[in-house]
Amino acid sequence: MTHKLSKVIVLSVLCAAALSAPATAIDLTGAYLSGSHAAFTDRDTIRKTGVHAGAEFTLNERYGLQFDTSAYQFEEAGTAAYNVAAHVIMRPSDTLALGAFIGTERVSNQSAGYYGIEAAVEKGPIRAQAYASQFIEGNARSAATFGLSATASLTDRVDLGLDYGRFEITGTRDVSRHSVKAGYQINARTSLTAEYGKVELGSPFGNLDDNFVSLGVTMHFGTAGRTTFRQRGLSTILPGG
Repeated sequence: MTHKLSKVIVLSVLCAAALSAPATAIDLTGAYLSGSHAAFTDRDTIRKTGVHAGAEFTLNERYGLQFDTSAYQFEEAGTAAYNVAAHVIMRPSDTLALGAFIGTERVSNQSAGYYGIEAAVEKGPIRAQAYASQFIEGNARSAATFGLSATASLTDRVDLGLDYGRFEITGTRDVSRHSVKAGYQINARTSLTAEYGKVELGSPFGNLDDNFVSLGVTMHFGTAGRTTFRQRGLSTILPGG
């Protein structure tokens, strides 16, 4: 199966799922606007500042659409990255959501499209997600990514979570990130986040392990105040995503 055919199949699934939903008013479920800044603790080789936005719309009880976008600045490298994606969401039950997504990411003067699948489970105070995606640059595979995350609400205001993400660039290198996150809800519309973790880079030229810290602030809108799924771009795996 060619990569172009794979993208066509994913697009067809997205469109079919959305169009098969009975006609109904489209309601805003949740949305957010956030900013983040991350830096390595042992060196100043990379600092990353990002702005993120997303919105989710309900088609009916089982189907929804999610759209998200981000812009990043890697300060020491003088490099900017942009990402935009669309997700179709199906809810087989009150606690499970399944999704398919497609998007594009641009770093400097290079662009790559991507597509993938995802799942989210929410039961009581626990929320967990998993995803896998494939990046395509031109007619060739450029990278594969996957990740896992879990968050527990300790109180009405405090969350604590674990996060793992990894991408493998074909024939050159692999990068993984694992971290612990904490969130504090200031009020119904504003929250703060802090993250501490490690990035591990493997390549034919050597390996790099470094710790990082990231801080962020988020504004919440809509009934849910957030989207079902997180953003899936390649740059989100790097600190501050």
